[in-house]
Amino acid sequence: MKRAMIPGEISVYLGHRKIWRRFLDEGQEFALIMEDDFYIPDDSLFLQAIEDAVSVSSHWDIVKLFDFRPKNPIQRWRVNRTDFVMYKYPPAGGVAYLIRVAAAERLLQQRFIYRPIDEDWSHPWENNLRILSVASSPVSEIATALGGSLLETERRNMKADDRNWLRARYGNILSFQKNIRSVLWNRKTANSLLPSCYKTSRSGPTF
Repeated sequence: MKRAMIPGEISVYLGHRKIWRRFLDEGQEFALIMEDDFYIPDDSLFLQAIEDAVSVSSHWDIVKLFDFRPKNPIQRWRVNRTDFVMYKYPPAGGVAYLIRVAAAERLLQQRFIYRPIDEDWSHPWENNLRILSVASSPVSEIATALGGSLLETERRNMKADDRNWLRARYGNILSFQKNIRSVLWNRKTANSLLPSCYKTSRSGPTF
């Protein structure tokens, strides 16, 4: 990443890793993981999304139930009453997600942490992760209503203190590499996530 991680981002990531270890210790097939600022506007839609995701669980590693400012998807599938989508990059936000045991095992094999957890997930090829999102997220994030995000305050302070043209150029190089890798990864995985019988549309960039 073009900047160092702030202490809060490291703490959040380590918290998720601790939960993944407990998940593996308990021997379950799936885990539903939620951060402390989640909100569920409609219980029925939330439970339906989980049920529909589990019904096709062999075709994904992580299903995100919350996305921060998602862009247009490049693939869309309809399973029962839930729309699952694939983005060029999985959007930011780790507020709520389903994870399979194999994905947790791979993520825990990482010896080093370089980025916040959701930024890591926008590089799914690094851990061979098939990541889907539920369209019209059934979970919301309410950090502002709870008093604001400490992470955002830390990030703003770091940006103000770290205006470096070399870092900016380095960030451009990383963005270019990420774009190329994402195109190659999506070519590899787009047609293997969910069966074609569920596919409803394709939009956005083509590969």
